[in-house]
Amino acid sequence: MVDYCCDDGEALSTAAAIAEKLPSLPRPAVAATKRFFSNYLMENAEAMDFEANRLFLDNCRERAAQATLG
Repeated sequence: MVDYCCDDGEALSTAAAIAEKLPSLPRPAVAATKRFFSNYLMENAEAMDFEANRLFLDNCRERAAQATLG
């Protein structure tokens, strides 16, 4: 999903439009893609989770995020 750009305020509708297309993809291709990337993701899953949590915490400290999280 990070390969798609959209105008401000259009992220949700863009993501939803893309998500609606996913079920029409060929099942073998989707399975092969998942199988290919799973090895790379699982190898560093713990480190990636730690980094994702750290980045989330850093972002939550921003004034704009705090206003959103209310």
